[in-house]
Amino acid sequence: MNEDYSQPFFVPHRMAKRLGWAHAGYLPALEQPRPIPHREHIFLEHIAALKSEIDSLKRGYHTHKKRTSKSFKYK
Repeated sequence: MNEDYSQPFFVPHRMAKRLGWAHAGYLPALEQPRPIPHREHIFLEHIAALKSEIDSLKRGYHTHKKRTSKSFKYK
């Protein structure tokens, strides 16, 4: 895992809502290098998973289908 956790990571509003946060915010920066205890290692993996999910949201891949417009009618 070669992620850079030394910078705070911004979580956009859409992702923050999925995490159950009230608004967008920052994941705190973590100091490096230092030995990582087991639980913190799991936490870092969780952050890495969130980062990849946020990146995919930024690229526009959505996990839900778009609804068709209600104003659209067959003629």
